[in-house]
Amino acid sequence: MRKLYCFCLLLSSFDSFSQHRQPIFKTSQDSIQFEKINAQVIELYKAGGLIKTQKLDSLREQQFNLLENRVKGFRYVYEPSKDFTSYSDLKSGKAKPTEITRLSLDGKSDNYAGKELPAEIYLCSRLKELQILNTRIEILPKKLATLPLLKHIEIFNNHPGRKLKLGKNPILTQFILHSSTHLPKSYKKISRLDSLDLSRNNLTLFPDVSKNKKLTKLVLFENSLSTFHSKGSKYLKELNIRNNKYSAIDNSISRYPELKKLTANNNAISHVDEAISQLKNLEQLSFYQNKLPSIPSALYALTNLRDIDLYYNEIERIEPKISNLKNVEILYLSNNKIFSLPESIGELSNLKELYIHHNRISNLPASLSKLTSLKVLRMNNNYFSTIPESILKLSNLENLDLSHNSLHHFPKELASLTKLQLFNAVNNPWENAEDFNWVKQELKSRGAIVND
Repeated sequence: MRKLYCFCLLLSSFDSFSQHRQPIFKTSQDSIQFEKINAQVIELYKAGGLIKTQKLDSLREQQFNLLENRVKGFRYVYEPSKDFTSYSDLKSGKAKPTEITRLSLDGKSDNYAGKELPAEIYLCSRLKELQILNTRIEILPKKLATLPLLKHIEIFNNHPGRKLKLGKNPILTQFILHSSTHLPKSYKKISRLDSLDLSRNNLTLFPDVSKNKKLTKLVLFENSLSTFHSKGSKYLKELNIRNNKYSAIDNSISRYPELKKLTANNNAISHVDEAISQLKNLEQLSFYQNKLPSIPSALYALTNLRDIDLYYNEIERIEPKISNLKNVEILYLSNNKIFSLPESIGELSNLKELYIHHNRISNLPASLSKLTSLKVLRMNNNYFSTIPESILKLSNLENLDLSHNSLHHFPKELASLTKLQLFNAVNNPWENAEDFNWVKQELKSRGAIVND
């Protein structure tokens, strides 16, 4: 399954999007071999008719082995979005400048090697979005502010000979800069900047956005960051640092006091400083796939949290203080090492979705029955031998997954959950199969989807 997934990812990269990922092999020989295998696979498909399955499987196996064992990294290849007008069409007169709202400038397909933006761009008086790819642009001049509707600029794979210079611009609100070098030292000249995305730039230093008073969203995924900027930001509301090199969230996180959403997925975080408790406005928090041995104690003070994602960590125990988080609506605790849930979890009166699958849980507290707002309960792949009675009182439950446990007795009372729309209980050693089958048929008769 894992190999099939990798192959599907490889194929899906060649679609209509403006970017796709290519593997970087350890040696040129690996790269040549991979291209040869790809060519053979393509020829097999082009031949049509009956494909030689055995040969195709052999070629795929070779592809997978190279991808898994001979790849040292990936690079992104950028192409103009198809729904953007090309600079070539603008320059040739094929497209009228006053009718263009979305324009792409591609150093490759437009054969443009200039260090400044072409003059024709400034004729596009209705331009709203500008896309710049595979270039060596060294300046975004203040003249861009003469285009009153241009609020969105995205730059991919730009490699100037010096730091990208930004002219004063009170119009631009969204700026994306990916896979580029020589990034600007500061973004303060873009005075109305609301959203800044500096992903995939191999950044090692956190950008200084302290003077961008309108900036509410900062995206920095797939860099090499491990710390925050000492100045922080009094204005930022959303921060994304997934796929970086953080091993801890230190006390400088307190310098971002207005954060409402923090995404720190796919790092190696094992410690979170108490200072995070100062983020009183935080509503969404994700530490998906890190190395947390427990829920950081400071998180229990974040009473405005509504969505908490702790998937794929090393958590064994949930503290009774979980009851402090009374505004939580979605709680992801799956794929950890949790043995039990505290009785106090029944005090999360606003909880609508609870994910505890792939843990080591064998029983649920009786207080779970108090969660009358609960709509989703996924408790599959655990150590349950009986269905907890508390589940039968969850009258608003719509999605229930009991599969892959050690359940023996199936209660017919489960049919009383009249709002159930999705139900899965496969891979359990049921001893009263007749009752189990009766409930399944009862649910199906109401239109519920039942996994047999």
